[in-house]
Amino acid sequence: MPSDSVFLDVVRYYDRCGYNNDRVLAHYLFGCIARDRNDAPQALERYMEAAAIADTTEADCDYATLLGIYGQMADIYYRQNLPKEEIWALSMAGEYSLKAGNVRNYIKCIELLVRPYYELDDTAGIFEATFHAHDLYLKNGFIREASSVYPTAIFIYLKQGRYEEARVLMNDFEQNSGLFRDGEIATRQRKYEYFRGMYYEGVQKLDSAEYHYRKVLRYGYSFEGYKGLLSVYSTRGLVDSVRKYAPLYLQSVDEANAKLRTDAVLNICSLYLPDFYLEIRDAYGLSPLELQTTLLLCLGISNADMLYILGKSSQHITNTKKSANQKIFNDGKASSLRRNLMQKLGCF
Repeated sequence: MPSDSVFLDVVRYYDRCGYNNDRVLAHYLFGCIARDRNDAPQALERYMEAAAIADTTEADCDYATLLGIYGQMADIYYRQNLPKEEIWALSMAGEYSLKAGNVRNYIKCIELLVRPYYELDDTAGIFEATFHAHDLYLKNGFIREASSVYPTAIFIYLKQGRYEEARVLMNDFEQNSGLFRDGEIATRQRKYEYFRGMYYEGVQKLDSAEYHYRKVLRYGYSFEGYKGLLSVYSTRGLVDSVRKYAPLYLQSVDEANAKLRTDAVLNICSLYLPDFYLEIRDAYGLSPLELQTTLLLCLGISNADMLYILGKSSQHITNTKKSANQKIFNDGKASSLRRNLMQKLGCF
């Protein structure tokens, strides 16, 4: 991957001597370099610059590069948990896909709208995007893709108790998506076994529900597996099994929440402190907990809130501060880590 300084010379050259499409491409690739360094703010800024250069009134406008620009922006917004911005970027990517003659990518952009609509709890948006994408895939001869759009809609139907409607979509998905072989689903879609369990539990076929919940548990989805088994055993009135699985389910909830909180911290820091984040992450050999603790201190998080976010004891956090301070500043005191970090950031 070329450095910023090297590629900046390329960008400047095309800004001086290149045609408009060359300039757009150069700025787009400059953004991709920032993306590969996990510098989201810089990547977004460069993508915006590239899009602003494009002249969409010209007959030779490079719409293929524009769809790439907005597609990359949508991915960043997704990873930063910004669903409204993701919807905008996907809409732009879809518009330019159509102008570039890439019908399949246009439909894919519509399908991907399901993701931010789910984050916004917009059920109507989920169904509209799902069925619109399905119809367009089918109309254009993409049969497998048409049948692959359903998982989120299936989940919504199951949560709403609309089991007959869910079954119709499940049959299409299982029979026509190409994701199943001998009844087994492709690895990337294994969470779907939980949806199967939900369906069978909803229609009172508890043995089948238990089978699929155990299956999703074997695939590593502990939160979904334990939740499903606990529900089945509660319905059956099996007190001993409920006692066994209740703490396992609660533990899986804590683990899932801890991961969400940790991911949020890393995303915030990569967005607002990109250079510092990369240095802290890569230069000192910090453990995941040391990295998280250090970044929380940089964000001004109190000790009490840090205990909740990280789910660790006060002594554990103190020991982590000591080890992080030693690695970064050669200072073995827990109490001075925040001050050392603020000085490094230039806050003092």
